[in-house]
Amino acid sequence: MSGSSIFDPNSFEIYVMNGDGSNRIRLTNNSIADAQPSFSPNGLKILFARCSILAPNLAEIFLMSTDGSNQVPLTSNSVTDGFPAWSSDGTQIIFASGNIASEACVEFSLMNSDGSNVSRITNNAALDWFPNYKPGQAAATIQLSATSYSSNEAGGSLAVNVTRSDNTSTTASG
Repeated sequence: MSGSSIFDPNSFEIYVMNGDGSNRIRLTNNSIADAQPSFSPNGLKILFARCSILAPNLAEIFLMSTDGSNQVPLTSNSVTDGFPAWSSDGTQIIFASGNIASEACVEFSLMNSDGSNVSRITNNAALDWFPNYKPGQAAATIQLSATSYSSNEAGGSLAVNVTRSDNTSTTASG
């Protein structure tokens, strides 16, 4: 299905539609908040975050077909997992994971596209958010870009970090 995904903040559901906004189709339909959709590189699957409105700090990452069927959890734990992004070849997923309620620790984790082999790839005092793969590179040599916030400074500070697959990184602050 060609189109783009949209998160509807009024219903907390995920839709697909054509680029011109026509043919809007609801993919999720439940009392749980579904957000942060991301199409797989081959366009056959959609990653998304799901959390109960009663427990918003316990989001998990799910995978579904582009028609909304086959909704499968990829993570299941006692912390918030969100902001999933695909590797260019579709074999891996990077995501933010941590205790969002206390803003004590949010790090990046990496897993295979089926949810296996989860591993944390950052370990620092910053709150690491919004991970994304640099387009067009193989997963083995991929560079990951992300936005991090330091909770140690008044009002927080913004930094763009690039973390490589060998866990080395560079930072630009602003």
